[in-house]
Amino acid sequence: MTAKHKEDSRERSQVRAKVEHVFGHWVNEMAGKLMGSIGKQSVKATLLVKNLV
Repeated sequence: MTAKHKEDSRERSQVRAKVEHVFGHWVNEMAGKLMGSIGKQSVKATLLVKNLV
């Protein structure tokens, strides 16, 4: 890899790490992957409540 590619990759990985921590917290603490509801409207309501909390 060229020096430019390495620098670009390093910058992207720093941003990615920050974003993944947020989503990781959401999945672990608020059961982000578990949806106990059926239907688009019900899922939207569930996500709304989770985001408010």
